Amino acid sequence: MRQKTETGLTAVLVDMQKGFIRENSHARLRKIISAQIDVIRGVCVSHDIPLIVLEYRGQGRTLEELEVEISCVKRVVRLIKRVNDGFYDGKLEEVLHRFRTGRLLLMGINASFCVMETAGTAIELGYEIVTAHTLTTNTTSCSASKESDISNALGWYERNGQVFKGTPTFEEIAQI
Repeated sequence: MRQKTETGLTAVLVDMQKGFIRENSHARLRKIISAQIDVIRGVCVSHDIPLIVLEYRGQGRTLEELEVEISCVKRVVRLIKRVNDGFYDGKLEEVLHRFRTGRLLLMGINASFCVMETAGTAIELGYEIVTAHTLTTNTTSCSASKESDISNALGWYERNGQVFKGTPTFEEIAQI
């Protein structure tokens, strides 16, 4: 693991695309999207924190209601990926270096797959990771037992980074 000298925060929204979330229950989906909107507004927009939007090729665009909020962020980069890990081609790391990032605030679908693989590589590269129970989950199509998988995933994040129970504010994130 390399030691990062950068300390800045960057938010990363992973795969919040129609192709992945169409199978989620309406209530669960509403909670996740609402929390992500709170972070985009309260962290990215209010404190000029960069946002990277990762989209899995072939799964459509990020949900329209998130796109409306994303359009208000001053520093946004959209990257298209072909595999679960957002770091696979080096573009994500280039952008993070440009933003002088040391800590990633992770949000998105699927906590046990794409978000986790991206987080794992981030840790290997020396980044700190932060997420929340309200910011990431699994879809039914990626998990036969989604409750146990999401519980296991959140345990992994707790062992390897910082996990908030509720949606974190900028001030809470800045204190860690």
